[in-house]
Amino acid sequence: MFECGGLAIGVGVPHRILDAFSAFAFINAFAGACRIGIDKVEYCPNFQQGSIFPARDMTNPINIPPRDIKS
Repeated sequence: MFECGGLAIGVGVPHRILDAFSAFAFINAFAGACRIGIDKVEYCPNFQQGSIFPARDMTNPINIPPRDIKS
């Protein structure tokens, strides 16, 4: 916390979980909600992309035989 009443927040997330654009969108929307109020934020990120990019069916994964290693 700063003397002026401000607050600094650090965010660290592995790229496997969150890409740079999504991290920026989330942090920008969070900052806007803190600054002007959650009801007045114009852009709220939507992280529900499962309907557009459904998960693959992994019930029967392809079994790849191991390679023969020759000495």
